[in-house]
Amino acid sequence: MSNNATIPIQKIQWKKSIDHEAAYRPLSYEKTWVGSSQQYKNGIIELNFRMMLSWTTYPGEYSVPIELIVEDKSHISRKRKLIKTKQDN
Repeated sequence: MSNNATIPIQKIQWKKSIDHEAAYRPLSYEKTWVGSSQQYKNGIIELNFRMMLSWTTYPGEYSVPIELIVEDKSHISRKRKLIKTKQDN
């Protein structure tokens, strides 16, 4: 059975697998910082996703395209360090 129904992005939640079960937060279209190489020395970050449904959610097949972007933030860290240093003086 095919279904064209949609589920709002706010109903999709995520957390890092090492986080507590209560740490799920809504997925969004905004950039979200997940972690850094200092936290994950083995280079693996495992994410868990869940979808919030109710008894009124229409039965069917739902597709959830998720786009993940990995960025190097080292240049941002340097700026933060410089700003912190300037404020300390």
